[in-house]
Order: sequence, then C-alpha cells, then structure tokens
Amino acid sequence: MKWLHDGYTLEDVYSKVKAAKDRVLLTDYDGTLAPFVYERGRAKPYPEVMTVLNEIAKADRSRVIVISGRSIQGLSRLFKLDAPVEMWGTHGWERQNEEGERTTWPISDEAREALYEVINWAENEEFSSHLEVKPASVALHWRGTDAHMREHLMDRSAKIMGSLAEKTGLELHEFDGGRELRVPGRNKGLAVERILQDVDKNTYLSYLGDDKTDEDAFGVIGTKGLRVLVRNEARDTKADLWLRPPRELLRFLEGWLAALRG
Repeated sequence: MKWLHDGYTLEDVYSKVKAAKDRVLLTDYDGTLAPFVYERGRAKPYPEVMTVLNEIAKADRSRVIVISGRSIQGLSRLFKLDAPVEMWGTHGWERQNEEGERTTWPISDEAREALYEVINWAENEEFSSHLEVKPASVALHWRGTDAHMREHLMDRSAKIMGSLAEKTGLELHEFDGGRELRVPGRNKGLAVERILQDVDKNTYLSYLGDDKTDEDAFGVIGTKGLRVLVRNEARDTKADLWLRPPRELLRFLEGWLAALRG
C-alpha cells in the first residue's frame, strides 16, 4: 500500500466512511476485482474480496456500483452479490439499476457500420475468438497468445482499426492485453457524473480502478472521495492510494466494512 498524495491516512478515510450519511463504493472489474486471464469468460473475482464486498453491499446506507469496460451481459455472468447492485457497462454506454432495469444509449448508423466492419474482418481472418463485441465498441484481445500470434494480431488490428478510427472518428484505445475501437461520447467519468447526481451531498465515495480508462472516473471524483489504484505495478495516475491485489485490496475493504459497522 502506498499513498500517492499527501494529507490522507486510512484512519481519516475510515472515519469519513463511519460519519457519512451514505457510503458508495464504486469499482472497476477486470484487473481490480478479478485477475486478468486468457479466457475472458473465466475472469472470476477474488473469492475473499467478493465475500467482503457482499457484506458491504448489504450494510445499512451502503451501496456497491460496478463500472466496467465489459458489456453488462458479460459482467452480470461473473459479478453476483446477494444485495442488488447497480452496474455500468461498455465504459458507460450501458446502465442496469438495482431493480434490474437496463438502459443502452444508441449509437449512429455510421458507427455501427464501422464496428461491423471489424467484426467481419475478424471472421474472415479467423480472429473471432479474440474479438469481444459490445454495444458501442469492439475489443481485440491478445493476452495469453504466443509471441507470433500476438505480433500478428497487433499489426493487423492496428491497420484496420486505425483506418476506421481515422475515417469515422471512432476512438482507438490501447489496454492491457488488447486494442479497442470505441464510439466516442461516453466514458467511465460520465457514468460517475450521473451517479453523483443521485447521491446526497453528505455521501462518502471511493472509486477503485486499475486501467487508464479509470482515470476519467478518478478525475470526476476529485476531492469528493477517495481514488484508489488497484494493480500490481504503479503508474502515472490521479489516484490517491495504490493497492496491490488481492491482499492489500482485501485489507482495505475489510477496513471499509468495519467502519460501516461502527
């Protein structure tokens, strides 16, 4: 555990959690609650972490909200708690509230055609098993492939995705183990902005994330709460605290839960 900005202690954080009228824990999924694995559908969360998160979600005046780059359909198969949980998927293009009602924001026909072009390309190149299709993006994954396949996927996807991004205005994003072509206009930061509209001003928040896509959320949280970077290696970030998963993450969440219980 390492503090990245001055002026904080865990005791201060837990005191704020305890004193707040409401408490909201916002968290990314892949790389934060679950380790990266070759088969995306098997990226199960750390069991001990989920046990504590489940108790946090069930506590009085406490909520857990997941904000992920995964689609909600894919996320809901892996992330399950006893208490109702709000989910945001596809970097803010989808939302499912605690009652299970789902909203997907529409994309333009031009954007949809560009995404289909990548899907067709992947099918023709027999890369479909490496392609993740979401409502407003397509992501090509090469984590776990051998060096030759990884280089081939990186080179070929850079050409097709780069060309489409330049032609259509879609955004090309690199992530840990892949590349994503995404419709612009929404991100995790906008999801956090929307969440903040619905919470009391005396709510204490914390956002947990690992990827560069989480920096948008860190920026929106600002001084309204605690920004936590969860990853094995540090990087440039707006976060206040750096935790290595799963042990340091688990210890932090156990402290959060203890504060909730007074």
